[in-house]
Amino acid sequence: MKRSQRYPRRSSLLLSFVLILSIVFSVQPSVVKGEGDRSPKISQGQEDQQPLLEVPNQQGQQEKSDPDLEQQPHSNLEQPLAAAAATGYFPPNTAASGNVKNMALLYTGYYGGRTTYEGREIGTYDKNTLLPYVAHYNSNNVMDDTFFDSFLFLGINTSDYRDFGDTADPAKWTYKADWEWYINRIFTSNQQLDALNQATQQVATTLNLTNYKSKVYIMLPYPNSEITNFGDVDNDGISENLNSMPSNMTKVTKWYIDTVLSRWNQAQYSNLELKGFYWFHEDIDPGNPGEVNAINNSGNYLHSLGLKLAWIPYFGAGQSNNRNNYAIDFSIQQPNHYFVPETDYSRMTNVSTQAQTYNKGIEMEFDERAMFDPDFKNRFDNYLKAGVEYGYMTGAVKGWYQDIFGIYNLYKNKNNNGVNGVYDGRQMYEDIYKFVKGTYTIPVNLASGKSAVASSNQSSSLSAAKAVDNLPGTRWSSQQYSSTEWIYVDLGQANNIKRVKLNWEYAYGKSYKIQVSNDAVNWTDVYSTTTGNGGVDDIGFVPTTARYVRMHATERGTSYGYSIYEFQVYGDSVGSATTTNLALNNTATSSSNQEAALSPNNAVDGNVTTRWASQFADPQWITIDLGQAYNINRVILNWELAYGKGYKIQVSNDTVNWMDVYTTTNGDGGIDDIFFTAVNARYVRMYGTQRAYSFYGYSLYEFQVYGKPNLALNKSATSSSNETSTLTADKAVDGNVTTRWASLYSNPQWIYVDLGQETRVNNVKLNWEYAHAKGYKIQVSNDATNWTDIYMTTNGDGGIDDIYFEPVNARYIRMHATDRGTGDWYSLYEFEVYGS
Repeated sequence: MKRSQRYPRRSSLLLSFVLILSIVFSVQPSVVKGEGDRSPKISQGQEDQQPLLEVPNQQGQQEKSDPDLEQQPHSNLEQPLAAAAATGYFPPNTAASGNVKNMALLYTGYYGGRTTYEGREIGTYDKNTLLPYVAHYNSNNVMDDTFFDSFLFLGINTSDYRDFGDTADPAKWTYKADWEWYINRIFTSNQQLDALNQATQQVATTLNLTNYKSKVYIMLPYPNSEITNFGDVDNDGISENLNSMPSNMTKVTKWYIDTVLSRWNQAQYSNLELKGFYWFHEDIDPGNPGEVNAINNSGNYLHSLGLKLAWIPYFGAGQSNNRNNYAIDFSIQQPNHYFVPETDYSRMTNVSTQAQTYNKGIEMEFDERAMFDPDFKNRFDNYLKAGVEYGYMTGAVKGWYQDIFGIYNLYKNKNNNGVNGVYDGRQMYEDIYKFVKGTYTIPVNLASGKSAVASSNQSSSLSAAKAVDNLPGTRWSSQQYSSTEWIYVDLGQANNIKRVKLNWEYAYGKSYKIQVSNDAVNWTDVYSTTTGNGGVDDIGFVPTTARYVRMHATERGTSYGYSIYEFQVYGDSVGSATTTNLALNNTATSSSNQEAALSPNNAVDGNVTTRWASQFADPQWITIDLGQAYNINRVILNWELAYGKGYKIQVSNDTVNWMDVYTTTNGDGGIDDIFFTAVNARYVRMYGTQRAYSFYGYSLYEFQVYGKPNLALNKSATSSSNETSTLTADKAVDGNVTTRWASLYSNPQWIYVDLGQETRVNNVKLNWEYAHAKGYKIQVSNDATNWTDIYMTTNGDGGIDDIYFEPVNARYIRMHATDRGTGDWYSLYEFEVYGS
């Protein structure tokens, strides 16, 4: 059966060709990653700065999938025991994925024997390389927290450049010997799996974590249906023919799984947990019975062993939305935005919508080019921004494509050739860490609309204020023909800043410094260059606290003066809304205390040397009062030795009626980082049902709660009408899901909330009673008279509508309904508003 050639992102056709050329002509190979032959923008001296892996060309990245590939599996094929279709992101930390939250992809194939500046063979991970993946290292290079919880081992090429994926080139097909080569490679002593075990062991010891283990997935290579002599896997003296006997595709995948499991059991890794395998091919051909059966039989076989099957399809893959048709437990969608310059932020919007519609996770994608090229840096930042705005930072399981050694290179702020990043790789490492932990916030231009002062102005219409007015068509320009000029912005108060962005007009600075100060007199250099070339300079530096930020120029790039369209400053505004531990220093109560010194307040004091401990009995509980209702979606439990094997996380708004948001009967102590679907609640409880040790109770060093405040809670609300005097607008913002607002029986109707002041918002959550709106808009205003549409639907179906949109500043938020979903009124239990 002849398969049409497809172009999965990580195919090796171009890589192999380039490597062959490198051997013939004795040049180092470099493989361009993207939808075609696109070299990255390389800063001066960065000629060798190239990614190591390849992504699809235009054919593998079509915006619309081929309808011929969207058919269902044939009825005569063996079918998986598929779970019922679900919507919303595939959440992190669920049993269906083996409790994966953030999974780093570790490419461990063969890459031409190339080595890094440290002498490490590319594709070979040792303990020291993996430590900054397993643990976070702070700016003082001190290990202070865990980082990635899960790791996927996969490869592209063998040592003779064969391809583990689906390739049309017979010379690149892989056979039994190639699959054995990869198994031997990942089980090599002091490398790959063994190195990860050593790194995890060191992290557990350093951070004093009990029973801490890294979760592992391993690649399942593609059994190419055109192969006629794969090799003998059952010792019957006959090489398996995958072409004439498609069932042999299942036979060889089972052999591979069994061989890996045998080696895994022999290795006895103390700090690793094997959670499952990863179907390597990034699309599925439903018209290939052998392929479909190999997937389903492999998945079902893994399920019988308590393991999972994962999949990461490329953007546009024909079956990417049909995971439930196969015995695949979860899938993570590749956006491929990073590799495709023709795409913009809307790609992340579309992928987020698709992932929520088809119950998928999201792949985060970057490589070391983000340290050197502003286009790649901007595209990677889009992944982080979208994760916050569209909720997948905390709401979805994530895979992290990082080329080879990407995280390590950011940690070192060097590429594989040892060249320091133009952009601060170490800051990118911090941003990724915060994103993994659910605390990343979108950078805000702190200079926008602030006071600006310049050494000179060419004219009154080209004043310093024009560089901070957030209007790209206006500009500041210094006097002509003068080399030493400056412009600074007063942020109004000290802020933690880490980035400046200069959008130059034609008259740019060739030599200039970025300086900071707290008094506008004494200045400290944080960046300098003598090779400026105009355009947009996006400058990262070590975070520093300052009120004033200055561009001080000493050499013009043209014969004119200096001129800047926009002077932007980024960092963390003092007092800005961030994702923080909502439980910290709030009131805590418990069912019992072992003694007075082990009270529940110890679990919310931010001190990991104090603890709460219960009496030695089941059940026991500890409750945190957050002081007001928040939209919460995460709890972290830091257990002492006396942990809960069986327990629930529950939420309430009155401490009487409790709702379960998480349940386990297999707790193993240490740190439990628990994500769940966001819910509005004031009280959060850990309800222990089974102690790990009968001779102890339950004991927690820390009980942390994360989420966002509902900006509409208890604010003034107004409506077009009320059905009765008890169903008024204020009932939709009281935080009580048993009360509601209801309108009269007519169209249109509306309800709006007054936030009290202009606020930056990006999320509205509508909790409908039975009488929902089929057609409605979300609108914003700053005067309650002039309204701007930011969201519209004509297909509302009731329930809970969780609506994300581009951040906007507004005081009033309105739901304006035009079409009833029932023959009755419009009615909302809760109208919630959240900020970005």
